[in-house]
Amino acid sequence: METQRKEDNDRLGKRLNSIETNVSQLRKDVGWIKGKLESKQESKDKMLNVSILGASTVAIIISLIALFN
Repeated sequence: METQRKEDNDRLGKRLNSIETNVSQLRKDVGWIKGKLESKQESKDKMLNVSILGASTVAIIISLIALFN
């Protein structure tokens, strides 16, 4: 009976270690994916800011041309 309990505990310990390893790898993978998504969002935000700045500059130039004509 005691040996069976020890074997069961050993098997359970091995399973828990395996699960812990898998969860750790999953956390790394999720962190990597999250980082990729955040960097894509930052790139989109930068492009939007550049587009807005460009459109504003063009609008100012057109306004100045209209004002002096």
